[in-house]
Amino acid sequence: MDSRHSDRIEVMLPVLVDTGSGQVPGVVRDLGIDGIYVQTRGAAPVSGRVVVTLDLSRVRETPRQQLRGVVVHRQKDGLGIRLERLANSLRDAVLRCAGLRAAPAGPSVWFVTH
Repeated sequence: MDSRHSDRIEVMLPVLVDTGSGQVPGVVRDLGIDGIYVQTRGAAPVSGRVVVTLDLSRVRETPRQQLRGVVVHRQKDGLGIRLERLANSLRDAVLRCAGLRAAPAGPSVWFVTH
């Protein structure tokens, strides 16, 4: 059974993941309203808190944005992270940076099938 609460949008965004024991590079491979999957060699325990730093300099005056979350699953190549609140403005900036158009306000933007 899939525990996701929203569909995902495939993206490729470089990030830094702070696992509490240092920062490791990664790439956000998909995102949803409540979570992201980061391809990384970094390790963090399930239920561990992480901070994911995005560089949004192409679309925002404040280039570095931090997303806080909790690791909900680990794979050999990455981490599934449930995000704390993601403001609509930040969500739209992430989409624009990933080369996707920001959609109209409201949660329906996240219910995109791939």
